Amino acid sequence: MNICVFLGSSIGKDPLYAETAFELGKQIAMANHKLVYGGGGLGLMNELANGCLSAGGDIYGVITERLLDMEAGHEGIQELKIVQTMHERKKLMSDAADCFILLPGGVGSYEEIFEIMAWNQLQIIDKPIFILNTNGFYDSLKIFLKNAKDEGFFNEKTFNMFNLYDSIEEILSKID
Repeated sequence: MNICVFLGSSIGKDPLYAETAFELGKQIAMANHKLVYGGGGLGLMNELANGCLSAGGDIYGVITERLLDMEAGHEGIQELKIVQTMHERKKLMSDAADCFILLPGGVGSYEEIFEIMAWNQLQIIDKPIFILNTNGFYDSLKIFLKNAKDEGFFNEKTFNMFNLYDSIEEILSKID
């Protein structure tokens, strides 16, 4: 299975974020899945790729020329596709993925996962989303989304796309 992971190009303040990203990459490889991600060589993205590579995993990265200049692409991955636009990047990642996992990150990570949620809602794709809630990182976002649902801005089915999981093992057991 091809697992697309959205996560930060920053490392974050808590070392647990980096440890979790590395472990997720390692577990993806050990389960014989292929990692699809943004191709970056910094922050949590770097940790994820390094974890996958440490266990002999296969990685497909997609990065824009602009981000390649800003962040540096990961040089150790098997395939790094360089594209012109973020739209192209997200489309290629989505096309390659069978499912999506969200780890802590910033605006780019949120934008990516919300676009996937919208595509699922509009039935452009039908692919599962898993949110690894490291250290309760996404607890307040879940409250925000529940409020949006309760106020009638989306339905229960859309709200249920945003499921939080406490462990890598729990997510991988659902994928397998």
